Amino acid sequence: MKRILLIFLVLLTGTALFGQDTLVTWSDEEILGKIVEIENKVVSIILPDEPEKTHRVSISELQRATYENGQSVYFFEKYPDIITKMKKAAPYRNMIEFGPIAPPFNHFYAGYERLFAKRQTYEVQAGIMAPMMMPVDDRVKGFHLNLAWKSIFTEPVKLSGMSVRPQMQGAYAGLMLSFNLFSYSQSVDFPTDTVAYYIVYDSRKTRVNVFLPTLHFVFGYNQMIAPALMLGFSGGIGGGPMMVLNSDETIRKEAMLPVSSIGVQRFIAGPFSLSAMLTVGYLFK
Repeated sequence: MKRILLIFLVLLTGTALFGQDTLVTWSDEEILGKIVEIENKVVSIILPDEPEKTHRVSISELQRATYENGQSVYFFEKYPDIITKMKKAAPYRNMIEFGPIAPPFNHFYAGYERLFAKRQTYEVQAGIMAPMMMPVDDRVKGFHLNLAWKSIFTEPVKLSGMSVRPQMQGAYAGLMLSFNLFSYSQSVDFPTDTVAYYIVYDSRKTRVNVFLPTLHFVFGYNQMIAPALMLGFSGGIGGGPMMVLNSDETIRKEAMLPVSSIGVQRFIAGPFSLSAMLTVGYLFK
């Protein structure tokens, strides 16, 4: 009889132990179990599948703890303004952006980025290349389109003294495919005559038309500077083939990429290039 009673008490305790206490993370994941205590910025909880072990979760990872009786503890209650900020920022999965320092490098671009899976985004950018603020002789003119995929390594950001985790904040790595269609000025030596054993050339400024597809490995960091504003830095390395569209064989043979910036890219030599961007983005649902 005592043994049956003991088993009944164990079952009753187990039922009570694993009621409906819930921890909710900043990524809206739920941890179910029995909350033992909350102290020193750590929540101790026993999980149903490991009743003999107590797990410790940092409060910086959590939005709230909800007990079986419905009572909730919000870990940002000491900071009233953070509630408003997180209601605005946490659900954001879309961002429009532009390059504020692009005009000094004779181009401008704007883009759209979307969080389509946990820590995964795709991005589309479009822009123009034209003489703006940088004095150059090649006078690049054209368009560029960038398609990018990024994997975000989410990192905390401090809001009102609390460590929280906006979904689109953090370091990232990915791939960017670019399509560049442009023209530029270059001095080209055209053969005009033959004198004895020598060929006479006439050097003329000529517009060279180019299509340049490139693929870059990119890495960067997005930093929230306000609930709906993101500042982004990125760089990349890659390259692609230069396709001269002029029909003249002399132009095709002598065409060389200019040393100035092409869109968001600065070409080093041959088919290789580097990319660099600074963006300001506006977040929305």
